[in-house]
Amino acid sequence: MKFKKAGFLTKLLILVMIVYAVYNIIDVRANIAEAQQNLNTLTQQVEDATQANAQLDYEIEHKDDPETIEQIARAKLGLVKPGEKIFYDISH
Repeated sequence: MKFKKAGFLTKLLILVMIVYAVYNIIDVRANIAEAQQNLNTLTQQVEDATQANAQLDYEIEHKDDPETIEQIARAKLGLVKPGEKIFYDISH
């Protein structure tokens, strides 16, 4: 059986198809990398929101606890107990 030699046009067509396939593979890999980055970002956001929700649940459950009330008064309102002295480090 004799095979014909591939003509120039056939070789060119095969080359174009290979280049197109390589281009598509590179494009798909770039899309996968971008999607993975988006997934990582969204996963981190979900973890942050879950932690914030857990903290809020804790605060709601302990809203009448005297220690919690004191912590909020000190942290958010800057209140101190009578006779208590506050020292601020201004060296930084």
